[in-house]
Amino acid sequence: MLIKGQDLDTPPEKFIKELKEGQTKPIYLFYGEENYSKEEAIKRLKEHLFKIYKEKLLVRSITPESEEVYRIVDTLKTIPLFGGKSLVIVRDFDVIPKSAIKEYVNYCKAPNKINSLVLLTNRNDLKGINQDLVNSISKNGCVVKFQKLESSQLLAWIKSLFKDDGIEISDNVAFKLLDLVGNDRSLLNYEINKLCLFFHGQARITLEDLSQYLTSVRQVDIFDLADSFLDRDHAKISRLLQRIFEQDKDSPLKLIGIINKQLAILLEYKAAVRKKIPKDRILHAIAQGKTLVMRKLEAREKLWEEQELRNLLSLLRTVDKDIKQGGLGKPWLEALLFLL
Repeated sequence: MLIKGQDLDTPPEKFIKELKEGQTKPIYLFYGEENYSKEEAIKRLKEHLFKIYKEKLLVRSITPESEEVYRIVDTLKTIPLFGGKSLVIVRDFDVIPKSAIKEYVNYCKAPNKINSLVLLTNRNDLKGINQDLVNSISKNGCVVKFQKLESSQLLAWIKSLFKDDGIEISDNVAFKLLDLVGNDRSLLNYEINKLCLFFHGQARITLEDLSQYLTSVRQVDIFDLADSFLDRDHAKISRLLQRIFEQDKDSPLKLIGIINKQLAILLEYKAAVRKKIPKDRILHAIAQGKTLVMRKLEAREKLWEEQELRNLLSLLRTVDKDIKQGGLGKPWLEALLFLL
């Protein structure tokens, strides 16, 4: 007898609790329209497994159009060498060719408990998905539905992200962000990261602070200038520099804070590469699991020497101190930004 998908669901909170308790399953089915939560769940699973297996963890992510979709089951059946583990993530699995589905159904009936398979779909229900597959996953693994947060949950989540960075915000600020950005948590997370960098060291962000920030970035995004510096893009620096000084007298200190943090991360990345630390480990430990951050680090690593970064960090501390003691920020930063 087929079981309705809704009766099979494990709440996301239970999935997270089990991970914290060290419990993992050989098969997961993540579905629902809340993509951010699904990606965070995968990130948590990777981090948990990486702590256990380190460089012996092999992560494979495939899509239905990949030829691997036909062969990956054999990988899952294989016991990894040297006590390792394979984590296979199949995205949009609901559109896997029918000729391949049978292999997945058979595998999920008796999965290899050493490895883990994660099947992802954006469907908001399990209608139209092979029920033998769904029931086998429910029996031998875990089916988790990720739904969009209610308004109150979303507000609490926004405030928690700021709190993680040591910043308090009011409900009004959270509401304003929702009004400006919308309820897409990936976009919200991106904007909140920018705000936390911009107001780094500040204990609280008010509506007035947010308004000033929006006025500033509406004209010229200070993050663009920081990126231009890290990318050693002289032409873009020239275009942005004067306009930023004109629009905000506090720009030098804000820019120093942003560049300082990014240089420190880049220095840490270069040291990890020099020590030949595996990329998966760097992705989670330094890039916080964000592939976009990882791509930027990979590109910038080739542009800077470690000693250059150390010298710049030392110089930034001097510049920061001088400006705070009344020195002129513009001449300092003009010299610094072209010291490439």
